[in-house]
Amino acid sequence: MDKKKPARFERSPRRETDKPLSLERGPRRDDRPAPRRDDRPAPRRDDRKPLSLERGPRRDDRPAPRRNSEKPNNENPIGLEGGSRTSQTSSPDNDRKLVRENHDEVKLYGVNACQTLARRRMDDIVRVYVTEERIKNFGHVLTWCAQNKRAYHVVSSEDMEKIAESVHHEGVCILAKARRMADFTTLVGTQRTATGPSCILFLENIGNSHNLGAILRVSSHFGVTAVIVVSEDSVHKGMAPSVFRVAEGGAETVDVAFVSEAARSIRALKNAGYTIVATSSHTKDSLYASKLPERCVILFGSESNGLTPACLREADRRVAIPGTGNVESLNVSCASSAILGEFWRLNNP
Repeated sequence: MDKKKPARFERSPRRETDKPLSLERGPRRDDRPAPRRDDRPAPRRDDRKPLSLERGPRRDDRPAPRRNSEKPNNENPIGLEGGSRTSQTSSPDNDRKLVRENHDEVKLYGVNACQTLARRRMDDIVRVYVTEERIKNFGHVLTWCAQNKRAYHVVSSEDMEKIAESVHHEGVCILAKARRMADFTTLVGTQRTATGPSCILFLENIGNSHNLGAILRVSSHFGVTAVIVVSEDSVHKGMAPSVFRVAEGGAETVDVAFVSEAARSIRALKNAGYTIVATSSHTKDSLYASKLPERCVILFGSESNGLTPACLREADRRVAIPGTGNVESLNVSCASSAILGEFWRLNNP
């Protein structure tokens, strides 16, 4: 048997397009030149194409937030022109500074005090502050402010405390021209020729603003002609804001005059036809034992020391308010209420 020859695999003839094998190797990875970054800068964030045709404002296009010192918009919470919740030049600290530096203006707070001011001398209002809760009570005042180009502001209760410098602001504070104090010489000259019942209170060493405010409230109720206050500063130009609040509007209806010399001022009133009545807890003469004169000046001293000897010497009468004796004396505002009530009963039937 013939043995079969193994098959021979012949290599196909090389084509011309085949490249000859080369012993040379290609460039290694480390040998390849790195691309230059300067030739192809990375695209900027702002140059990237948006994902949609409509896009929101870029960060650079957004308006910067408004600072407190910038002028606010003209939004008006109560629909009146001229008012705002904030002010370009108004802040609690600025307003306190303005009031302190201008002695011709006075700061009033409290509902009754501010309503009486608005009712009697609206034209003297310079600026008004109210909280949201008080807009309904002072809507007519805010309307007047808008019509007459007077500033008003709706503020928070916290800011109101800073502006009024008191927690007893009751949601309203008004900056107004100070009411002119009565001139003592003019007052005496006017009363010298006046007729009919007249009562004047003369206050010595009463510096507590709450007592003075309460006395003015009582004086307004009983129709007192004037209240004379002894002060070392003979050119005293005004009263503390707390006086107006405690007076509940009475400070707007009673004439107040300041004097520096007590005894001399009492003699001037006596020469104008007034009877001088001193109050004292140490006398036995009861207020109700005899009728108070139709025209009288009632002297009140401090609760601790009472009237000075110089004032007591000028008195025509001394009276005491009778009671149980359980306490030495009454508060000066309570004493004034009792005496003025008796004067009203006797002289205004």
